[in-house]
Amino acid sequence: MVTRVMDVAGLTSIRLPVLRPDLQFFAGPEEVDGTPTFTVFDPLSGKYTKMGWAEATVLQYLKPGMTVGDLLEILYNATTLRVSAQEIIALCESAEQNSLLAGTSRKKAERLATLHQLRKVGALQWVLSHYLFFRIPLLRPDAFLASTVRSVSFLASRWAFMLYTAMGLLGVYLITGRLEAYFNTFADFFNWQGIAAYSAAIIGIKCIHEFAHAYTAKSFGVRVRSMGVAFMVFWPVPFCDVTDAWRLKKRWQRFLIGLAGVGSELVIAGCSLLLWAVSPDGTVRSICFVLSSVTAVSTLLVNLNPAMRFDGYYLLMDLSGVDNLQRRAFAVTKWRLRRWLLGARLPAPEEHLTVRRQAWMMIYSIYTWIYRFFLYLGIAVLVYHKFTKAIGVVLFLTEIWLFIVQPVLREGRELVKLRSSLSFNPRVVMTVVLLLALGTWYCLPQPQVLSLGAVVAPEEGETQTLYLQEAGVVEALHLGRGELAEEGDVILRVRSDSLETQIELLEMELDILAIQIDALSADEKKISLVRQNFEERAKIKARLEGLQNRKASCEVRAAMPGVAYNWNEDLRVGQSVQRGTVIGQIGSIDDVRVISFLHEDFLGAIKEADEVKFVTSGDQEEHGGEIRKISPVRADRIGYPVLTSVAQGDIPVDVTRHGQLRPRGSYYEIEVGFGSQPEGLSLGQAGFIQVVTKPRSRLIDTMRYIWGLVLQESGF
Repeated sequence: MVTRVMDVAGLTSIRLPVLRPDLQFFAGPEEVDGTPTFTVFDPLSGKYTKMGWAEATVLQYLKPGMTVGDLLEILYNATTLRVSAQEIIALCESAEQNSLLAGTSRKKAERLATLHQLRKVGALQWVLSHYLFFRIPLLRPDAFLASTVRSVSFLASRWAFMLYTAMGLLGVYLITGRLEAYFNTFADFFNWQGIAAYSAAIIGIKCIHEFAHAYTAKSFGVRVRSMGVAFMVFWPVPFCDVTDAWRLKKRWQRFLIGLAGVGSELVIAGCSLLLWAVSPDGTVRSICFVLSSVTAVSTLLVNLNPAMRFDGYYLLMDLSGVDNLQRRAFAVTKWRLRRWLLGARLPAPEEHLTVRRQAWMMIYSIYTWIYRFFLYLGIAVLVYHKFTKAIGVVLFLTEIWLFIVQPVLREGRELVKLRSSLSFNPRVVMTVVLLLALGTWYCLPQPQVLSLGAVVAPEEGETQTLYLQEAGVVEALHLGRGELAEEGDVILRVRSDSLETQIELLEMELDILAIQIDALSADEKKISLVRQNFEERAKIKARLEGLQNRKASCEVRAAMPGVAYNWNEDLRVGQSVQRGTVIGQIGSIDDVRVISFLHEDFLGAIKEADEVKFVTSGDQEEHGGEIRKISPVRADRIGYPVLTSVAQGDIPVDVTRHGQLRPRGSYYEIEVGFGSQPEGLSLGQAGFIQVVTKPRSRLIDTMRYIWGLVLQESGF
């Protein structure tokens, strides 16, 4: 702490503390406005602290035994820096808070003990705080990198990059006309050999990624502290610690270190495209597909995403010239929001803050907050479903507390501390009114417009569901969606080799029995055995008749005239199909209705005879109707795939082995009728219905949903 000495001179007689002698100062990159910076390395904590030219100059001239007046005199005579006594004292207090100052042994010991007690946590608390991300160092590779960096330097030469570019562009050119075959490659990958090769390839790529960081850092003389495995929600990923890159003075050097990993993956992706184009079908081609597609996508969506502290974040820092980007951007955004929403006249968190810098910092902050909210919420849901219920609930609540509730409470505490800077003004009134209006809208019962996916169907009793009664191979398919069929038309025919074989064997048995009967009839001694053969022949004929009936059922025929809808678009000639597979439906086009499904949470919100509006997809035509019927029985299957998740619909379903769509949750069928048959509707046409519900509170709906989820997951 700053020691005060009794002196009539006031502040200038205050004795200044001593700077820790083990601190290391490095020249840092210039700010955007050209101002020089310095980086201070603390060997005890292993952390780097950025300082401006003024702060670093003051600390460098600070010597043991100096008073504020002594330091001011030296700064005035030896530099162009002009600071006040108050600014020097404030800087010393800030340095003390960051543990940059030396103190007496007793004070230092007491401070370390206090910090140790504050940081000491129990095992459970440590797990809850660190299971999202923690590191395990495995290697100290600095010596190895120093001895081999020259051997691999050719991989980053100008000629090498020209070769990488040429190979990548050639690969893109070769697959341009073969995209369908390219994306179908993954179908060949679902076997144990393919999975093992895929895993080995991905591990190898990520190791190359980290070594690219390490070798690039070493080429600039940066020490690589460690390499190992980091765990993100217990998922292992390799890491490379190049923290000492903060010692570099030039930003472009740090930028190249950050870009090396991403660049190596993109190089491998480009080369894999070319190798895929010239490789035959098989495991090698499948691996090339994974390396060229999954690696490129993960690089663009994960590594280059600046919302998380991966490569993209550090690249953005070096491109923008803003170190500690997240902390500074968050501070600027909160400062601006407090001014906009509360009219708080607070000083800007940093100097030389241009309008342009404010704008992009706010955009970055808001994007990061939104991204992190959904990311952490998704991780919480993933943790809930991947663990046992008890552990899952604890970890889910921990995620919500750490990443959603706690930041809100922290902001509330900060506002309480800043209450002296806040006053009653029009902006406060506007914000309060807006929050009250939002709360009122959320809590008070009010009618809501309910939109439900719907599909046009024929009237009940005027439809035929077509399905396969025998397994086999599709031999002929004579109808498609929207086409007209007449009664008796053959829609589809399958060929069952096993059925054909059984029929042929029985026919051969009948021929053999006929020969035996003729032979026995000619021999008077054996004529008594003829009756036994006649009985056997009757049994075989009965079995043959049954098989022939099954063969006849291999032809699916239309039992009524109508139009095909709800069609299985996956059926192809030559495709193997299972018994019970649904082909589609045929319905009359004379009278139509609209079918939709309602979740149980809204059963009491609408009733029969309510007016609805059916809006078709695509052309957005509107047709007025009314709810004719709400089924009192929960639907055990959904017969309209267009409404389900298999066709990007709203109803989540599971597909059974017979191709049936079973809803996840309780849904009830709704039938909508029309006073007069509307024109322009076709069977199977998708759209949605809109209906105004009874007044409902969104708060009550949310509480009901949470309570239902608790009951469902608790097993009651």
